[in-house]
Amino acid sequence: ALDLLITKGNPPFEGLFDVKDGVERAKKGGVLSAGQLLKICGMLKCSRRFKEYISRRDDEVPHIVLEDLAYILTPIKNLEDVIEMSIISEEEISDRASSTLNGIRRSLKDKNSSVRDKINGIVRSNAKYLQDALYTMRGDRYVLPVKAEYKGS
Repeated sequence: ALDLLITKGNPPFEGLFDVKDGVERAKKGGVLSAGQLLKICGMLKCSRRFKEYISRRDDEVPHIVLEDLAYILTPIKNLEDVIEMSIISEEEISDRASSTLNGIRRSLKDKNSSVRDKINGIVRSNAKYLQDALYTMRGDRYVLPVKAEYKGS
């Protein structure tokens, strides 16, 4: 093992996670969280890098046990790539995760833009009734600052 460390350097164990629960859930057809998918992606990368690390022939000293272990590892680079493209963080899924999600988010942006345009139109056409030509959000509502003398009218 020391010879291996000397000739090849530290093994690439970054991304080594326990993904058993996520894999079991996926086998049963369950839905995985973004965090679980990121851990699976990390594990896939780690196993691919470890296989490359062991397979690299920097020396002629055989490392039978590790070579046998690396041999059974099957890199799934395309799955790594799909997860990396789809998951931004444990809290955020990329618009590129699916065309459906991309369409929904684009539609939401369009609707929000339309609402903002309508609010801005209301502000412009009713400027004399407003304290300021701006609006704020309270929770999920748009709020316009009406002058005191026009409140209740």
